[in-house]
Amino acid sequence: MKFFGRDLVTTKWTSHLLAGIVVLAIAHMLSGALIIASLAQLLLVLFLLLGWPRFSSMARLLVIACILMSLFAIWWLPAPWVVLHEAAAGFVFLAAFMTVLALLRLPAYRSKLIHRCGQSLLMQPPTWRYPMLSLGSTLFGIVLNFGVLNLFMSMIDKANTLGAAQGRVWVQEVRRRRMLLATLRGFTLAPLVSPLGIGVAVVLGNLESLTWGELFPYVLASATVLFLLGWGCDQLAGPRPRAVKT
Repeated sequence: MKFFGRDLVTTKWTSHLLAGIVVLAIAHMLSGALIIASLAQLLLVLFLLLGWPRFSSMARLLVIACILMSLFAIWWLPAPWVVLHEAAAGFVFLAAFMTVLALLRLPAYRSKLIHRCGQSLLMQPPTWRYPMLSLGSTLFGIVLNFGVLNLFMSMIDKANTLGAAQGRVWVQEVRRRRMLLATLRGFTLAPLVSPLGIGVAVVLGNLESLTWGELFPYVLASATVLFLLGWGCDQLAGPRPRAVKT
């Protein structure tokens, strides 16, 4: 009970720190005050220290890599603090950005509309369920970015109940796997087809004579091939037609 209570206190404080980081990040973008940015970075350091025991192995490796790169910058650069401050500001923005996107999961779990959308998807034949999820996550991903994963996965988890699978656990697991893969594959197409995507921005930035209109046919063809390939893999990996529909 002692460790359980300590874990609750740690969770509470880490949540407060993340909320403070979000508020300070927004305040810094609006005001540009240096003191606000420094305070947000301090809260981020406290969050990393407090949450360290609960981090996964990959998260710890990333934190250690950041520390090593910071030490290397201090040793190598003649004026490292300016560079480290800019890097920390980007780290704060990323933490605030991911926290805000994660909040989409809360209203999604409580929304009756999201629940009805998930049930409607489950009622579709498996052949058409994949394109609906994949293309939907692509279109929503252009607007919501990573937030589409929280939104769609919440919809899937809420609709894909054991009751909807008529008590068959294997049906529930197969549905979850296929629907999550469809969502993830569709999301990976969003940066490719969106004019605001990183990949498109890099190409257009390095080829100044190239316009989005000239690039779009090639982007659309590549996205179509990847979509059809994912759809085909979904059909091959799914149960045979004689099996119970999943």
